[in-house]
Amino acid sequence: MKTCTAPMRYEHRAIRWWTDQIASADVADVHELQRLLYGVHALIKVHLSREEDLYVAALESPSWPAGT
Repeated sequence: MKTCTAPMRYEHRAIRWWTDQIASADVADVHELQRLLYGVHALIKVHLSREEDLYVAALESPSWPAGT
């Protein structure tokens, strides 16, 4: 499972980067804000889908929870 979570950690850092960009964007620059919002939306949508696939499969695994 550890190797499966490496992309998730990368995506968490990427989401933080996008939100930092949004926070520092000029609120008058509608085009830039729209670009940033569409970008973070796409990333979050893919990320949540991947998390759901990964973690639902883990929860449905007969070896979950670990050590039982």
